[in-house]
Amino acid sequence: MKNLITFLALFLFLIYLTTSISANDNVYTVWLTKQMAKIDQKYHISTPPFEILLTTEEMDFLAVDKDPILKNKYITSQYYFLGNALSKCLASTPQEPPIGNWYQFAQWASLSAGTMINGQKIKSFSKLKRHFYWLAGKLKRVDKRKAQQYFFSITNNLIGLEMIPLGRTFLQMFCGKNQTGFSRTPFLAFEKIFTPKNPQEEYLMQAFRYYYRAKFESHQKKKMELIALAAVYQVYAEQMRVDKLIKLVFTSHFWNRHLNKYFKKMASKAGTLYLGTNLNYKIPLTKRVDLQNIHPLLTTLDNTEFAQLNDDSMIPNDLSGLRYYRPKKSNNWGDLAQRKRFLILMFRAEITNPIIFEPAYFEIAELASFASIADLNTFLEAL
Repeated sequence: MKNLITFLALFLFLIYLTTSISANDNVYTVWLTKQMAKIDQKYHISTPPFEILLTTEEMDFLAVDKDPILKNKYITSQYYFLGNALSKCLASTPQEPPIGNWYQFAQWASLSAGTMINGQKIKSFSKLKRHFYWLAGKLKRVDKRKAQQYFFSITNNLIGLEMIPLGRTFLQMFCGKNQTGFSRTPFLAFEKIFTPKNPQEEYLMQAFRYYYRAKFESHQKKKMELIALAAVYQVYAEQMRVDKLIKLVFTSHFWNRHLNKYFKKMASKAGTLYLGTNLNYKIPLTKRVDLQNIHPLLTTLDNTEFAQLNDDSMIPNDLSGLRYYRPKKSNNWGDLAQRKRFLILMFRAEITNPIIFEPAYFEIAELASFASIADLNTFLEAL
């Protein structure tokens, strides 16, 4: 009976969405088409066909012509709030140690993108690297500084345009008090939000399908593997969506192959992630993955699908006793396959690391002013 009530509630929610499609300017696909028209054709990528309504806040802060620095802070803060709300939603009990998800990692990646958008990253380069970068731009061997800043802002924007409304919708549909037990039927309403039309959208739907399954999984290891697998599929979807844009970062036109190689190496090193409110935890993207924080339940994998993805990435199923590991051919961040090999291991190693749950900024009040779901307890109780 409870499952029937839940299904009816979700069905009515879906009817509300679909009947509002023709009458509102805040329909996702309509609004997104207008935003894409404002972006340089060079940066156009495929866009997801979500049949959902955007909030006024999302339309304001995610608009292409919004101040890029303020927009980046909004996106970063939303990832923090969505990630922690999703972790709370998926936990079996309030006392259960939190398990991370894509949104926690995305917060730190967005923060890193912000250092390029506001110019801090280039200022932090050594004098030699700054001169090299400046000269390369002058000689038109790489994009100039302003073009790079625009690129990072647009990429950050396009990922946020996809993941923030979708995450909010998932929370609204499945993280209220009336979710009493697993049933395949309620998720059908979520699946009607969009029909995947390419591999990355298949991955994205699979990611949320596994988040949903994990919510009702009581076995801790199975739950943890499902959430980690969902996060991996979500990052795969994200990376595949923006692969065209990421390649632009690593594109150079030097007359010497050694200079091209040096530029790609410099660009990869510049992507180092700094985590924690004090930015005191570092994940270099060009070195082996530190396994000191991997949860004991993830040192070996029982989930055959997750194990196969690791095997495909040349990562051992059993990481017991290893302090570090580097998948083969995973240091060129201009290559999608190599990025995916690094990311699947990084997510597996860090998904329960307490530091990923910290907010990126000290100004918590400032974050709260951005976030319509800032008070997570109130948000979840109100659903």
